[in-house]
Amino acid sequence: MATVAYAALALTAATAGAIAAPALDSSAGIIVESSSERAQPGTFRILDGPWERTTAKSRAAGLTPDAGGWCLAGGASGTVVFAPHIADPGPRELFLTWPSSANASDVLVTVTHTGGRAQTRIDQDGWGGRGVSDASRWISLGIYDFDASAEIALTGGAGCRPIDLRAPLLVCADAIRLVPTARRTDDETLAAAGEPARFVRRG
Repeated sequence: MATVAYAALALTAATAGAIAAPALDSSAGIIVESSSERAQPGTFRILDGPWERTTAKSRAAGLTPDAGGWCLAGGASGTVVFAPHIADPGPRELFLTWPSSANASDVLVTVTHTGGRAQTRIDQDGWGGRGVSDASRWISLGIYDFDASAEIALTGGAGCRPIDLRAPLLVCADAIRLVPTARRTDDETLAAAGEPARFVRRG
């Protein structure tokens, strides 16, 4: 299992655990990048698969410019995990972002939250194959209760397809963001309406 460790001026892939940074809770939320030269409120690790470093980077607000990220090409299977450090458990809205080179449908996202795990699939249409690029934006995946066990995993594999046929299939792992909110989680909203919990596709 490869782990990305963060130091003051260097980022290396190693088998050691990722260097922890103090938790940061604010109105801007917690941001964890897959590549960064600055201390972060969380860690990133490659669980499995032939992920490769890329210079492509989302330009969404709050990210480290030109830090690059990680990508999975050609339909290969692989999973990466973002683990934010949360000092104050509670509901947070989850956002993801990716660079313009991202070009994959049906990327599996597994969210480990206070109540267990939820899965959804997203489309990374960085090329704008469906009309408008969704790169360099914070894309919401909904609201969950998070505590110290929080993890967000991205998995690419045989189910992914290129959205824009002008470009190769590419799954990108760039950054996640958790923003504190007073709104109800998806489960709480459904329970209040007398409906069973469910998780829908977003993307």
